[in-house]
Amino acid sequence: MVADKKTPPNPVGKPDSGPAASGPVPAFPKKELDKWLKAHQTWSHDDWLKLLDDLKAKGYGKLVGKRRVKDSVGLYLETSRNK
Repeated sequence: MVADKKTPPNPVGKPDSGPAASGPVPAFPKKELDKWLKAHQTWSHDDWLKLLDDLKAKGYGKLVGKRRVKDSVGLYLETSRNK
């Protein structure tokens, strides 16, 4: 009997090799987030949702559709806001 091999999670910026793949996942949107931070010293939950929608419209939908990446975006914003 052969043990099932688990497929490791798709790293950010690497193409998904699964059957439903429709192209590579874009890299983390640091440039867009830095630009957004310059315009937003504080933000509400609605601002956060608008940011995610904007990122999706710019082609980051596959990326920001993942919870762990949303968490990473939020962490990046929170830790970068006062720099």
